[in-house]
Amino acid sequence: TPPLDEAALTRDPVANAVFEVYHEGDALFYVNNECTDMESETYFFLHIIPNEPEDLPFYRQKYGFDNLDFLLWQYGGKSGDRCEAVVPLPAYPIASVRTGQYDATGQIWGVEFALPDRE
Repeated sequence: TPPLDEAALTRDPVANAVFEVYHEGDALFYVNNECTDMESETYFFLHIIPNEPEDLPFYRQKYGFDNLDFLLWQYGGKSGDRCEAVVPLPAYPIASVRTGQYDATGQIWGVEFALPDRE
């Protein structure tokens, strides 16, 4: 996992919800400066929609997106009230991203955004 690039955080986030989501290079940066224990322990969903469905692994092609769900500790963690994670993106060209958090009752928050600047 690449380190959190503080310079990336000076730009506007590509999404702003419970977590601010930044895009820099080949990674997404998730940041929440007032993170609760519940937010730090809840699953994230990360669905990558490619420009070309055939870029997906074969077993994902029928769904039309790559499912890269994760827990915060897998790509970062919580320090004091701040939660952060740096999630690497796949190498293929990406049209858009759907991300957020969910629990047993369903989606807690979610956003969708394009990555048009990514080649």
